[in-house]
Amino acid sequence: MQSALNQLAISIRRYGICFAHSKSKVLLQDWQDSNPVLTLDREQIEVVEKFVYLGSCISAGGGVSDEINTRIVKARAAYASLGHLWRLHDVSLVVMV
Repeated sequence: MQSALNQLAISIRRYGICFAHSKSKVLLQDWQDSNPVLTLDREQIEVVEKFVYLGSCISAGGGVSDEINTRIVKARAAYASLGHLWRLHDVSLVVMV
């Protein structure tokens, strides 16, 4: 993995790309080392266990339990924000559904 980051650093310098090291994170799958230290241009890159990308929760283990839990929480929040509409008496059920 470090060799891939070294190649990335070379390409960044070669093409003059503006790269924000502080905003970069790495998610490692099937990695043996429990506490890896990865660097890009002598700056350490943060290793994360999971992150959200385009609304989907991606985890290092590749499981879907985090994704399911995230969707349940989002659905619960959506229904909670609509609770005041369901309690209204002057709105017909046809409008609510």
